Amino acid sequence: MIVLSILAAILLVFILLILCLIFSQVKVAIHFTYRHQRQDLYIQLILWKYIKLTRSIPIIDLNTDTFSVDLVEKDEMFGKQKEKKKSFTIDDLKQQWTLINEVIKTTKDVLPHLKKALKAIQVNQFNWDTMLGVSRADHTAELTGVLYTVKGGIAAMMLNYLTLSTNPDYTVQPYYVKPTYQTELKCILSFKLGKIMRELYSVGKQYGKLKKVGLK
Repeated sequence: MIVLSILAAILLVFILLILCLIFSQVKVAIHFTYRHQRQDLYIQLILWKYIKLTRSIPIIDLNTDTFSVDLVEKDEMFGKQKEKKKSFTIDDLKQQWTLINEVIKTTKDVLPHLKKALKAIQVNQFNWDTMLGVSRADHTAELTGVLYTVKGGIAAMMLNYLTLSTNPDYTVQPYYVKPTYQTELKCILSFKLGKIMRELYSVGKQYGKLKKVGLK
């Protein structure tokens, strides 16, 4: 009887934990900087304000011989740090993009679920500042206009597909003194774990099937 009571208590705690996870809000903070040929990507995932998973990628090296991106990922959780190296080639990115396109083409039910999943994501902060300059002033002005248009298009996509609690803030500052490129992106997202998991389930199911059988 005591053993059954203990097992029932453990099961109850497990069920309560699952329910807490389903109704919990997850916050994701993203910070990307590019200055003086140095790139830093910092991502932090926060659950219940106390559980934090931090991933930083301070080294991003483009290998022109193999056309691959070599990077070092540093993870930190509960005070423990772990480091691992990864490499992505253009073929890897093409393969993933092809799989995603195949999922959208072959499954009619994917797009509605994907849109609902994106709408479940709330943007709490979005700041993207860029300074650029090339050797010629007229080219600098043209590039400034093009990049500002691109940022405006990204902001419009966010308005259409995500839920915004604040307006996206983005700037492009021309620099006519010497060639330069600097950019900084700060973004904070939040979502209900259970809500987005429900919508992503059907998308991930179809994606997994295609990845398992392969593409012809």
